[in-house]
Amino acid sequence: MPNTIRVLIVDDSAFVRRSLARIVTTDPRLEVAGFAADGNEAVAKVRELRPDVVTMDVMMPRMDGIEAVRRLMNTDPVPIVMVSSYTEKGAAYTVEALSLGAIDCVLKPERSVSLDLHLITEELIGKLLLASRIRPVRNARLGEEDHRRTSASAVKSTTQRRPRRRSETLPESAEPVLRFVALGSSTGGPAVLRRLLALLAPDFPLPLAIVQHITPSFFNELVAIFDRVCPLPVKRAEEGEAVLPGRVYLAAPRSHLVVDERRRFRLRTGEPVSGHLPSASVLIESAARVYSTHAAGIILSGMGDDGAAGMKHLAERGGRVYVQDEASSVVYGMPKAVLDAGVNAVSVPAAGLPHLFHRLCELAGNV
Repeated sequence: MPNTIRVLIVDDSAFVRRSLARIVTTDPRLEVAGFAADGNEAVAKVRELRPDVVTMDVMMPRMDGIEAVRRLMNTDPVPIVMVSSYTEKGAAYTVEALSLGAIDCVLKPERSVSLDLHLITEELIGKLLLASRIRPVRNARLGEEDHRRTSASAVKSTTQRRPRRRSETLPESAEPVLRFVALGSSTGGPAVLRRLLALLAPDFPLPLAIVQHITPSFFNELVAIFDRVCPLPVKRAEEGEAVLPGRVYLAAPRSHLVVDERRRFRLRTGEPVSGHLPSASVLIESAARVYSTHAAGIILSGMGDDGAAGMKHLAERGGRVYVQDEASSVVYGMPKAVLDAGVNAVSVPAAGLPHLFHRLCELAGNV
């Protein structure tokens, strides 16, 4: 059928493969491109069939779904939707896959998994259609060896900034000392963050607060993964907690994270902003109020426009503003929204983020 979205179904259960195929074919926009029973087959079938999107089971023989995601996103990037069990272990593996580059996930029903798969029909179809419109990006190499070889001039050549008016240009010596970094991220962000956090220096001298859009039930697993790979402590930001340098804080689900005048975190209940609770804009706006020229804001890959209002506010206060560039973003929505709002932000490729954070260390007076 012309112009249909071709789906590769990966699961070690023949029954589940057939059930997922029945779900996929209920929508005329989708067709089944093929099947794979384990990760090895999945890697081979992606290369052979070139599907538009893949459904990926987690627990499989020979090669599990985690390793299959890792290999595909390094060699043959394709939009992948994880289909995993509704268990604590399933959640942990799913978040691991998201941090390696999978686009989204669908949880199988808690009871009688094989017989109740029809319950996920609407969710699965919706996420397959959405994932098929996303341009997958090969995982950028952010290894330590690459980082050491990356010179300032090389990174500078791959960053883009909208021209400043002459009156806006400050001499290097006039740059304010940096005291706080706020970062917003959504679809495609966990994979970039995982690699970036692993490369932070153990003596990174700034507090880094992150709003990562993620299903609330996966939040604790995401914190655990980031804490495992990062040389700095990574934790949930708590109500009333002092903002300390050399820490990575994640905004918890269902409340906005802000910084108050005493430089303590506050959790604010309320309505979603730009569709999100927590919202990157809310965090960045609070950083602008409290730190003004001493704050930096960063927006990574993601759908929608969360973060744009906050970055505009920060730029108006004289803070430093950065966005992930289009070529390395899985979804360019959030970074583009910042630029579309007229913010004079520096565009940085994923591979240039380690150098950017080295530069932030310099601005904190640590180098």
